[in-house]
Amino acid sequence: FHTILLAGLFICLGCTRTFLIKFSMRDGGYDYLPVTVNVMAEFIKFVFCLSISFYILLYKGKLFDIISFAGIQWLQLFKWSVPGLLYFFDNLLGFYILVNLSPVNWVIFILWNISLSGQLMSEYLLNLIFVLQAVYSLMGNFVIITTAILFRIVLKRKLSRTQWASLVILFLSIVALSNQNPDTGQLKHHQHVVQDKPSEDVDMPEICRRVLVAENYTSVAEVETSSFQMNKGHVLVLIQCLMSSSANIYNEKIFKEGSGMDDSIYLQNSKLYAFGILFNTVPLVLRSDFRNHVWRCGFFHGHNTQSFLLIIVTAAYGLTVALILKFRDNMFQVMSFQLTNVLIITSSVLFMDFHPALEFFLIAPIVLLAIFVFNAGKKKDKKVIGEVEYTSLERGDTLME
Repeated sequence: FHTILLAGLFICLGCTRTFLIKFSMRDGGYDYLPVTVNVMAEFIKFVFCLSISFYILLYKGKLFDIISFAGIQWLQLFKWSVPGLLYFFDNLLGFYILVNLSPVNWVIFILWNISLSGQLMSEYLLNLIFVLQAVYSLMGNFVIITTAILFRIVLKRKLSRTQWASLVILFLSIVALSNQNPDTGQLKHHQHVVQDKPSEDVDMPEICRRVLVAENYTSVAEVETSSFQMNKGHVLVLIQCLMSSSANIYNEKIFKEGSGMDDSIYLQNSKLYAFGILFNTVPLVLRSDFRNHVWRCGFFHGHNTQSFLLIIVTAAYGLTVALILKFRDNMFQVMSFQLTNVLIITSSVLFMDFHPALEFFLIAPIVLLAIFVFNAGKKKDKKVIGEVEYTSLERGDTLME
């Protein structure tokens, strides 16, 4: 029951978060700095976990031992900075991916906003874009495979052959599900390329009078018609998959290693989120445009009701991920996330005027079946091994361990 409840909470929060990101947009972009959402979400998680940790330690009479700096094991403390650092580089790579991919490649990130921008593309350009989108989605969803590989190497957790086969099927199914042409009622993953555009409010400082928009994608004359060639941007996508997987795998490792399962998850999260606040604040300090925007306009400038709800949901989503990594594992998170993808596309029928094509109804059940086979794979392989051992013993054979 607890497992189903945890998975259901993760999926619901993931879907809600995705739609709030969409609904917090104004005129095709964001009036607020998206990085402030991450900072505030980390801060809420930190305050929540720290408050509960203080209560637990006060109840046990160990609060003074924690507050005393003499008893702090600094090496053990700073290991909690590694996941935050990996997540920081993961987000940073997302920016450099857009920088290094050609305009046609990064157009696939912003097709979601075609209706908002009011611009139309030629059929030729759309066809070319969706070919390149398939390449990006293939590499982007490779995080399923990299997580499984690191799950085996770093955490020493074995997966059966049936489970590996189900992961490959799941990977290919998710790629097919996320590469769907709008002409056939299909949907895809997206990111936003942002540019500065002054608003009409002349009373604000110039840096505050901007609306983040996705526009001026490219022109047909700029499109290269040559076949696909691997470049730096595509390599960065693969590195980003590895970086994201490494962060989650290492996070699970430090949650559980040694006496980690006996430690309070709230105390562990307090250390994790303290570094999360630090690393998420780095862009606000190092990037001059972000720094000037916060200094002259205010930290919460441009936020709306949806963005404030997004902060709360993002914080709750992060706490749920911590529970999964602590009491379940990374593969449970991967499977739950793929269910989230299916539910997001399904929910788009109601919220995004999405009309599913036949392919959606054929592929979505394959995703569900792959997840079912993965969960049943380990038990099935054990049962088969047991039957082989029993048959061999009947024949008088000696089994090799």
